[in-house]
Amino acid sequence: MAADHPAMVHLDQLLEHMQQALKDQNWELISRLSPEIKPAIEPLLEALEQGQLPAEIVRSQLQKVQQFVDAADGSAHRAKAAAQLELKEVNRNSSAAKAYGKVSSSPP
Repeated sequence: MAADHPAMVHLDQLLEHMQQALKDQNWELISRLSPEIKPAIEPLLEALEQGQLPAEIVRSQLQKVQQFVDAADGSAHRAKAAAQLELKEVNRNSSAAKAYGKVSSSPP
């Protein structure tokens, strides 16, 4: 059965780990697992070429990978935007604190 093929099982497990890491926003884990995607896809494509897996199942697996990549990309952009907003707020607060320090330490 195609779902039991070792390449399918491996890719499914890898995607599950990556999806959980994305859900947890564990960017470190995602960056460690990301390089494993291509080597996990290669045996799937070899199995397709050898007729061990139907094209539709391989296409479905590749769509899952693409959906993950799209979701991770969107989440990363949102996290970056949130970090930029926080940094702007920190800079604003720092500037306000400096201005207050100058005003409060100036002689009347």
